[in-house]
Amino acid sequence: MHQPILSRRRPTPLVVAAVVALTLAGCSGGHSRVATAPRPTVAATTTIARPTTTRRRPAPTSTTTSTSLAPTTTRPPATLPAPAQVVAPTVPPTTAAPAQLVDQLADTGGASKVITVDSPSWSSTTATFTGWERRGSAWVPVLGPWTANVGYAGWSWTPGEATGRSPIGSFTFGVGFGRAGNPGYRLGWFPITPTDYWVEDPAAGAAYNTHQQGPASGKGVPWGHYEHLIDYPDAYQYAALINFNVPVTGSGRGS
Repeated sequence: MHQPILSRRRPTPLVVAAVVALTLAGCSGGHSRVATAPRPTVAATTTIARPTTTRRRPAPTSTTTSTSLAPTTTRPPATLPAPAQVVAPTVPPTTAAPAQLVDQLADTGGASKVITVDSPSWSSTTATFTGWERRGSAWVPVLGPWTANVGYAGWSWTPGEATGRSPIGSFTFGVGFGRAGNPGYRLGWFPITPTDYWVEDPAAGAAYNTHQQGPASGKGVPWGHYEHLIDYPDAYQYAALINFNVPVTGSGRGS
């Protein structure tokens, strides 16, 4: 809002008119000595009219307040930028993790530790070795995965002696043994010496698929097929019996 503009006008000046009336009376005659004009006797009646003074009240001071208001301008509504388009991230469809092999076992016999050995095909000669431990309601991997060797002819549900196939199934562990000392195996352990054998001869009767003692020289051994354990330093550095066909349920079924 602007400051009001105040307009002051000066009052109209007062005009005073004075009228003086002089009445000159004539004088009596006389000689003139000098040519001078005799001073007339003036009977002067001077009527002085008092000047009539007309006082006018000054015109009232007119105070004009001019308030200048800026013209109201209706601004067009501000144009706001279009909101940025929010693009939701593309979330790939949730794919359920494949079930672990240990979870697919029909029965683990109440074990709290399990080792799984699996291959992509029946003829595979290598496999994936993984050790699991039960924690609460879940199996947690604690060993591996490592690459393991299996039968030179792959796998079979019904392996037999000299077929070169490893058995398929779920088995417990038996006694442990090795050229090295016991690493903490708690199901029994024996160190390999030159007199230690594993009998593979189906004709060996009760000795079949068992640990036996024999001559350290390897000569005069009473079984036709066997493993002289000390002759396999790499394979039997640490070993444990898988209880397949233990106790023996069929001669020649596998050792």
